[in-house]
Amino acid sequence: IRQDEGSVLLREGQTYVSCVFQLQSPQRFLRVAPPLVPNAVLFDHYQEKKFIGRLYYQQVNDRLIFACTTYLYPGKRDRIIITFTRDICAMPADFMTLPQEQFDQLLACQHDWQQRLSLLAAQL
Repeated sequence: IRQDEGSVLLREGQTYVSCVFQLQSPQRFLRVAPPLVPNAVLFDHYQEKKFIGRLYYQQVNDRLIFACTTYLYPGKRDRIIITFTRDICAMPADFMTLPQEQFDQLLACQHDWQQRLSLLAAQL
């Protein structure tokens, strides 16, 4: 990874993690929330001192994809973009009919990802 910018894609089990490092930018980053990707539906959002994130779901090839995109701000001119993505199940015609077992998977991902981001932010 170069000192100023770079990217990494990791796979951990069924979850993919993408990291984009935007470090030592010539201009300061505004502390804003990441935009939603096209056709995504907001599931939840969160904000802490050093990061802002959004959890969302979308249908891709008839599958329910759950994701979280977060902007971490270690400094005024530094930003790290982290995206967690996981294929959950076949997408139901109506999201509100999602079986409890799959909904529990969404909540488990949400809890795990936010905990990881909090630990990471504490180390910055």
